Amino acid sequence: MDLKIIHTEEGPALLLPNEEIFKEYSQWTLKENDDQEDSFILLPRVDNPYRHACDGEFYLGEAWDDYDHKEVD
Repeated sequence: MDLKIIHTEEGPALLLPNEEIFKEYSQWTLKENDDQEDSFILLPRVDNPYRHACDGEFYLGEAWDDYDHKEVD
């Protein structure tokens, strides 16, 4: 996919193709491509499910809760 860079009063901007993957107010990250000079990678931003988590919210109980660990020598 070829993207074009345009210059606006607010700074450079990307001119995106008219495709369904680009929705209004969707967030993307532009990363420089290490393999090619003057090349970039456009990555969709995703929500981090752990960002607003409270302590213990994702706690998983003991897998073998009926196992008596004292029986092991």
